Amino acid sequence: MRRRAAKAVVKLRFVLVPLWIVGAVLAFVYLPSIGEAGSSGVDGLLLPNDAPAVQAEELSKQNFQYPLIARTLVVRHDESGLPPRALLEAAQMAQAVREGQLTDLPGLAAVAPVPNVVFEPEAQPTTVLYYLYFRPGVYPEEAQDLAQRFADQHVAPQAEEETFVGVTGTQQATTVREHIIRDSLPLVTMATALLVVLAVGLHFRSPIAPVVNLLTVGIAFIVTSHVLGWLGQTFGLAVPREVEPVVVVLLFGVVTDYSIFFLSRFRDRLREGCSGEDAAERGTADVIGIVFVAGLVVVLATSSLIVAKLSFFQLFGPAMAVAVLIGMLVTVTFVPGALAIGRRFVLWPRARSGRAQGPEEGAAEEEDDHSSDRSLSARVARLSARRPLLTATACVLLLGAAATGLFRYELANPIIQGLPADTGPQRAYAAATEGFLAAGVVAPTVAVVRGPDLAGQPERLEELERLLAAQPGVATVLGPGDLEGLDENAFVTESGDLARFLVILEEDPLDGRAVDTLLRLEDNVPGLLQGAELENAELMFGGDTAISAGLVEGTVRDLGRVAPVAVLATFLTLALFLRSLVAPIYLVAASVLALFAALGLSAYLYEPLFGPNAVSFFVPFAVSILLLALGSDYNVFLAGRVWDEAQRRPLREAVEVASTRAARPIATAGLILAGSFGLLALVPLTTFRAVALTMGLGLLLDAFLVRQLLVPALIVLVGRISGWPGRWLGKRSE
Repeated sequence: MRRRAAKAVVKLRFVLVPLWIVGAVLAFVYLPSIGEAGSSGVDGLLLPNDAPAVQAEELSKQNFQYPLIARTLVVRHDESGLPPRALLEAAQMAQAVREGQLTDLPGLAAVAPVPNVVFEPEAQPTTVLYYLYFRPGVYPEEAQDLAQRFADQHVAPQAEEETFVGVTGTQQATTVREHIIRDSLPLVTMATALLVVLAVGLHFRSPIAPVVNLLTVGIAFIVTSHVLGWLGQTFGLAVPREVEPVVVVLLFGVVTDYSIFFLSRFRDRLREGCSGEDAAERGTADVIGIVFVAGLVVVLATSSLIVAKLSFFQLFGPAMAVAVLIGMLVTVTFVPGALAIGRRFVLWPRARSGRAQGPEEGAAEEEDDHSSDRSLSARVARLSARRPLLTATACVLLLGAAATGLFRYELANPIIQGLPADTGPQRAYAAATEGFLAAGVVAPTVAVVRGPDLAGQPERLEELERLLAAQPGVATVLGPGDLEGLDENAFVTESGDLARFLVILEEDPLDGRAVDTLLRLEDNVPGLLQGAELENAELMFGGDTAISAGLVEGTVRDLGRVAPVAVLATFLTLALFLRSLVAPIYLVAASVLALFAALGLSAYLYEPLFGPNAVSFFVPFAVSILLLALGSDYNVFLAGRVWDEAQRRPLREAVEVASTRAARPIATAGLILAGSFGLLALVPLTTFRAVALTMGLGLLLDAFLVRQLLVPALIVLVGRISGWPGRWLGKRSE
């Protein structure tokens, strides 16, 4: 089957190669790219509509003139103290907005100034926050423009020259983050292209081989970007902005890995004395099945995210699957064709032109090229094959020790703090938190109470407000009369069946501690309502902290749904490829252990590198699926080589020989893939730098420790039964 496929691809080279080039051009011209089709940040793809946090916000939106949650705010801060007139100016500004006097800002519905003395009555006034509320129909981009104009034209002129005035909030931060991702994408693309060109060129010592690889990657990237854009436009799906850089590095890394496998076998066949076309055909036959199965494993594992409930994961997984599927199809058809067309010139100047190398000459050159690498690879393979118990035990202990960092994980949603320190929202956030004891003031939580005749029970609402304020982790609660610029109807509906409060948390509203506080509040709802004698009412929470809490809980639940599907898909693919039910068990187990080690080791490094609570909720989830899928690539490549060698050698010898021969391609592929993902650190957001760190560590552990030491040792330890119920591995003479 593999030989027929290889023969067909090589024979049709003058059709397939131009066809992919023309297809890429047509996709570029006629199909929208990801960005052109419209994209959304992860925060635009949040919880299902029936989530309590979403319902609380919908109730506020439908029954009040405007939401009480302020996702955009202006900060006026002077650490040496604001003048006495500043608080009066803030109150007058709120009154002017309420009376419609700011005709240059028609979309602004209300402004609620909150000075720091609300929390510390005896303190010196240093900071005033202006919560901005917009009229229905105002789009986020328009809201950001209104906020900036309000700050520049109405707050800044009243402030002294040394006073800081800026705009922050989760909505402003989301817009800035999307701009950063968009602006960083060309740099990530160029840096990744340069990495793979240098890596492939040095590996094969040829300037031509990188060109073949770069053409393959370029075709795959163009087709993938525009197919994803077309799918998004056709089905009305906004591909998350966070997906685009990941698609770039994933495609560059995966396609380069697969191309290296083809180029390596092509080179080996040339050294055996084959002609250029014959070397392309026979080399392709050697690896086309492995590459196809490896790509299929990644496609199936990433596709498992479709069973998640959070829409971000439902889009992230299939987008990765489409990217890898297209990349694999381009590689298995374009690269063999290019090799057959270019022949020896593809590896110029290392492959001599004009005559075929004899086996002795080729072997001598191979020894000259890789003598030190082969010597090291042989020693490592010999250690795994001859001391399997010691090797496996040491690897498991090392990986297990690294995995202990899993207990340090604290998921957050660092929309603001994940930005670079010099961005506007981050600077304004720092000014606000410097002026207020409670960091939660930058993104308050809304508590929505629904029940009969609430307007006629003001004492009970006041008691509920007091009980909420007394909860651990809550700094204060703001209700009727506490905010200038907002009248009584902002807190209790005219019908009297709905009331709401602003709950200010002590901690950063988007970090793990604030999420824990919100979850405790939700658990205490029955007691709170009973204490306020409002047993017939409902109490729910909305706002960014409530959404983050829902996302963290939803991520944990989705992990329970997705992980078994991803593991099962990987196991079944390996079982079919190896015709075994035994080997896939420990191969998948080794991948999972490597994944735990990467996550744990990264957790030890997150806080020193990025600060506390800087890791977004989706980082460990998305990384887990990618590492499990990509690690299975190396499972397929290594196990496939061992199975082939075991047909003619004793198992221990087969493992030693196959591990030695597979070591360099796996190491090179691992370094390139880890380097590709490492370049995500060029996006100056802590979320992408966390992905870069975890993926880089995971891929290096997988390529160097797991595939070169642990897996060979496990194959020897389990023995010939690894092939059951198919053919037992190795010659019986062993």
